[in-house]
Amino acid sequence: MSAIEVVGIGSAWVDRVYHCSERYLKSVGLEPGRIYKVGSERYRSLCQGRTDVFQYAGGSVANSLVALSQLSHQVGFVGKASVDGDGLFFMNDLMSHGVSMRLPPSDEDLSTSGCLFFHSGAGSVTKVVHLGASKTLGLADMSMQDVIDARVLLVEADILDMPKLHEWLASVLDLAKKNKTQIVLVLSNKYVVSRHRTFLLDLLCIVDFVAGNEIEFETLLNTQAIENIQSYFSHLPLIGIMTRSSEGSCVFSSDEFFCVHSHGCQLIDTVAAGDYYLSGFLHAYLNGLGLQQSADLGSVLASKVCSQRGSRCCDMEDLTEIASSFMAV
Repeated sequence: MSAIEVVGIGSAWVDRVYHCSERYLKSVGLEPGRIYKVGSERYRSLCQGRTDVFQYAGGSVANSLVALSQLSHQVGFVGKASVDGDGLFFMNDLMSHGVSMRLPPSDEDLSTSGCLFFHSGAGSVTKVVHLGASKTLGLADMSMQDVIDARVLLVEADILDMPKLHEWLASVLDLAKKNKTQIVLVLSNKYVVSRHRTFLLDLLCIVDFVAGNEIEFETLLNTQAIENIQSYFSHLPLIGIMTRSSEGSCVFSSDEFFCVHSHGCQLIDTVAAGDYYLSGFLHAYLNGLGLQQSADLGSVLASKVCSQRGSRCCDMEDLTEIASSFMAV
């Protein structure tokens, strides 16, 4: 049997954060506050020549797998990076945190997927997104044995933008259900949810968990009222995990609904907060704790990553100690 306990399918991203003036943005043909999707050459040209950058490996599922690995779970990632510098950075980052890479890097002429965040003051953020090598992921890349043997399969909604994804994902999920592998649908971002809303709603009849923030849930269910979301989940055989930033989180199921408070911290960066929340929740749940305790641990882990910059919680011993204290209760 495979040693992989949690396997995740997601996008391999490298994110870069820049600080610049609006004058600079206009000089490179970008309007402040907008989101752009660009090809490989345009993306590379915008990356070149800048040294004032903070860079980190991203992707919701990848971040959650790193956190689960820090909590001593055996995890594997299914996603495509390229053999370029960004791809090597991404893979080395995950492997250094104990994540098993289930695919070799792609040697196709595509850059590794990524996003540039240009901060130009007064809260204005301009995003430039490049969906590169990750969009070539296909059914032939999957090891079905990983899906069969895993306790949990994480599926990132971002992958729905990949060609023919809808066709082969159904096969993967069907195999998971037949082998009692629990499926967690990670909503990723509101734009993906909006583009694939009908398909995602259909998946709610298949998956065991759906996780995301309140904007993603509102987009998916076309409502902003928590009571309407609660009513929707009361008729479904799955668990909804909705984070609400500083307002905490809500957990929905057919017979249970509750909210938990966020844990205070010295806020540095909200990157990967939801991803660490999900990892804490799953860690507690897989160890036999109830939904309330699982949500509490998720909130604690989210606060830990928010007190650091980037998508990684660097103090692994602290993370493990916190999780162990929950297990001992």
